[in-house]
Amino acid sequence: MTFLPSLTALLLRICGPSLEALSCQSISKSRKYETTPPKQDAESLHPVIIELQDIIESDPSLFMGFHQMFEDIPDDPRYRNDPTGKPQVRNYREMLRALQALLTCAPEFGDQGSGELVPAPFNAILNWPMNTSAGLHVFTHQQINDQIKKILNVWAQFLSTPESRYVLTDKHPRGWFSPSALVSMCAGNDGSFETTYICDPSKEHYGFASWDDFFTRRYRPGVRPIASPQDDNIITSACESVPYKLSHNVQHTDSFWLKGETYSLSHMLSSDPLTPQFIGGTVYQAYLSATTYHRWHSPVSGRIVKIVDVPGTYCAYPHQQDSTPVPMTRRRRITLKHSCPTLLPG
Repeated sequence: MTFLPSLTALLLRICGPSLEALSCQSISKSRKYETTPPKQDAESLHPVIIELQDIIESDPSLFMGFHQMFEDIPDDPRYRNDPTGKPQVRNYREMLRALQALLTCAPEFGDQGSGELVPAPFNAILNWPMNTSAGLHVFTHQQINDQIKKILNVWAQFLSTPESRYVLTDKHPRGWFSPSALVSMCAGNDGSFETTYICDPSKEHYGFASWDDFFTRRYRPGVRPIASPQDDNIITSACESVPYKLSHNVQHTDSFWLKGETYSLSHMLSSDPLTPQFIGGTVYQAYLSATTYHRWHSPVSGRIVKIVDVPGTYCAYPHQQDSTPVPMTRRRRITLKHSCPTLLPG
């Protein structure tokens, strides 16, 4: 029987290289998603993907931008595959189909053959096109950004379902309970995964109800004791992060890097009226890996008196020649103000 390989070759000629790229489920062979010829079947697309298609095709500037950003990807072997090693999506219709497929894909551990983690499959699809001038134009467009948020919210719904647990397995090297994944998730800990985190290895998927339940797993009591809990002058780490940079005596219009982004204090706090209170203070930046504990805790004793959710862009990157994209300046972030009367200034 040779017609199946022949059919695959035919589809690759018709659709370009994205047939393999859209097979996002490397762990479960029965869950592969494949592209179709360029003409999209609207009935097969999720409503949020159809909405994105309508936005693109109803605005001449966006329509041109989405064409241009794929055309601007250099014709160079380095850009023929996405960061996961799969063929790069080459037009916005293939992009829509790829986004559709990813709505029911959970993040896998690592990149096949490299061991590198790819926690956000969306980034792999858009990595090269959003690193173009046209990509910067379309992904900073408010309507596109709002729609990307809606798509991510739909994806988040899937990640909260039992169906998302197919990656929580030890039967595949990219499963989250494979030997290499368990080692990575326990790096820096004295114990094993099951002694570090609340779980039940005797149950399927270690007892986690969904991918999101696994990702936001809790420490077992006593795993991370608080340093000097009676000393309010000690600021503890709010999460399991690696120190990145410390900036002292920051000013209202100073610039410093935050996740690769240039920020002033005013921009970081979204021009909040409380901004002047932090002039002359210290900014601590840290990196949080996708393999580590993902819950946040108060770094000081006290009372939270204000919470501000600062919106940002999801896929906007400035154009970089011959380099990995560097994030733009408008990242979504949460700012909190603590009232801690006994904490010394400076």
